[in-house]
Amino acid sequence: MQVNNANQRRLDNIRRNEYIIRIKGDIESDLKHLDQLADRLGKENLENIDRYFGFFNQGGQPVEALVDSALRTSLVRFRYLPNRHSFEDMKSSGNIQFLTDEQRAALADLIAQQDFTIIMFEKIIDQINLEDYSSRGYLDMDDDPSAFFQTLGIKISPEDQIKGLHHLHNKMNWSRQLGVAAQQQRNVIREKSNKILALFPKK
Repeated sequence: MQVNNANQRRLDNIRRNEYIIRIKGDIESDLKHLDQLADRLGKENLENIDRYFGFFNQGGQPVEALVDSALRTSLVRFRYLPNRHSFEDMKSSGNIQFLTDEQRAALADLIAQQDFTIIMFEKIIDQINLEDYSSRGYLDMDDDPSAFFQTLGIKISPEDQIKGLHHLHNKMNWSRQLGVAAQQQRNVIREKSNKILALFPKK
């Protein structure tokens, strides 16, 4: 019996270490993904938006030029999908007891923050999509390459151009918020992730 118990403890230790290695790998890959969102996509959005508003704030530009510049401003929409496959596998397989209470609490705190970040991003993206859709009601932005208004020989009125431009401005402002949120949440999640990593063995 003692031999069996010793073998079981040895197997449990092996499985525990395997799970910890996998969880650490998931956390580290998630942080890299967040860095990409915040530093590449989010920062790129902010730079493009600032470039457009620098042009807009000069004043004296015809509405057509502003609309054209706004439409050509590249904006990337991105979502946050955290990597926590190993922890979910550990829970579903009934091996959560391999973690200490402190480790479980720290992981639960991280997951709550990740879920909050997902919801925050999705709400902002909903607003970006709404403003994008609304702008299409005033500007020639349909998916048909024939240019609907040009084909009919109709010019979009200045009033409609201004309304469409206003929605494009709102879209850019929400895109700015997405970039800022990516940077802020990256910092919070990194802090909580580092707390968990410090609770795991170094090797």
